[in-house]
Amino acid sequence: MYEKAGRYLMSYGGFLFVVGLIGYASNPQEAKTALISGTVCGGVSAFWGLLVLKKIDWGLWAGVGTTLLLACVFTWRSVVSWMDLAGGDRDKLVPAILISLMLAASLALLPRLVLVGLRRRRL
Repeated sequence: MYEKAGRYLMSYGGFLFVVGLIGYASNPQEAKTALISGTVCGGVSAFWGLLVLKKIDWGLWAGVGTTLLLACVFTWRSVVSWMDLAGGDRDKLVPAILISLMLAASLALLPRLVLVGLRRRRL
């Protein structure tokens, strides 16, 4: 189960990177931060996954903390993007969808990581 958590974190990191690329490709003039944040956050998450695969315990909890922090940021940014879209800014549709997808992935990953960590502590 522990190895599965490492693979989850690495996949999540790859997902964040790909979404960052898509965000950048959708608007290269104004979405440079999408590429940078997708690369950095995806790279950090993949690094935590690599540590978990190497059986370094604190890597799992670092992954939990990072994913929780990102979920908070994605919640904030998706609400702002959807509100901008509701206010008539049609350019916010793609960012709102992409940020919401990243939020959904973060929320799906968090309980899995926490459960693996709690089970590991009992062993």
